[in-house]
Amino acid sequence: MNISTKQLKAFVYAAQLGSFTRAAERLHVTQTGLSAIMRELESQLDARLFDRTTRVISLTEAGRKLLPRAVRMLEDLDVAVSEVSAIETHARQTLRVGATPLVASRLLPTACALFHRRQPEVTVRIVEIERDLIEEQLDSGQLDMGLGIFLKAAAGIDRQRLFNSRLFCVSMSPRKRGNPLSQIGTMSWRQLAGRPLVSLPSDNPVQQLIERYLPPDSLGEKGRYSVNHIETQIAMAAIGAGAAIVPSFALPACRHHRVQVDLLKDPPVDVGFFRIMKKGRHHAGAATGFADTLVSVLRPLLRH
Repeated sequence: MNISTKQLKAFVYAAQLGSFTRAAERLHVTQTGLSAIMRELESQLDARLFDRTTRVISLTEAGRKLLPRAVRMLEDLDVAVSEVSAIETHARQTLRVGATPLVASRLLPTACALFHRRQPEVTVRIVEIERDLIEEQLDSGQLDMGLGIFLKAAAGIDRQRLFNSRLFCVSMSPRKRGNPLSQIGTMSWRQLAGRPLVSLPSDNPVQQLIERYLPPDSLGEKGRYSVNHIETQIAMAAIGAGAAIVPSFALPACRHHRVQVDLLKDPPVDVGFFRIMKKGRHHAGAATGFADTLVSVLRPLLRH
């Protein structure tokens, strides 16, 4: 037996209104259509539900027994639909943002606070994750948006450049006090010749970009430290292990270290910082709002 919601509604409306005509109007069908629905329901139940006269209808004993159960079934369905709708609405209002630990801890907190004031109806959930896994989790639906350096396009991924981040050299400083970002200097790539370096892995896209500009007589991979995270690079540079070349958005991580920060020139080199999303995702509005908020928060830093 396969009783439809439309059949139950037709029965309940007719019983409550005492009229097939008014029940048909409420269900937005013709009276002939409603009569056909009721005949089909009675056939499925093998029971007569109404006593019919030319003007009025009344419930049979079978109809009186069915009515409270039918009403309860429709009420339960309405509750279930409301709960599912609430879950979907909450999901649409939760923006899951994937970022590396440095971006998540150094760049996003202030942006989250400002975005909450601008769009309090949207909950932002920050997921700290390795850069290589962000695209994978976007594709699987675990993330709505990723932030970071994604220099290569990927199938099914919408990639938007938010800003350019210039490359800086970070090295140990003899100064004991002071904010290193208040005394930024300049240096050429040529001045890195023969200096020990603290590098990212060779397959990292930022490191691959850096390699194009290092002087020919710079120390090779055997003469360097290699670490996985930019914050580790900065910490290693602070103890004199070598110079670290980092993008400007990472400079906030320098504030608590005794380091010298120099803008690299001859030539100056920019690396793009991107927002990525899976094509067709429905969070585009919230994602754009959050990305715009992040850029506004970083604007003072990006002036360097």
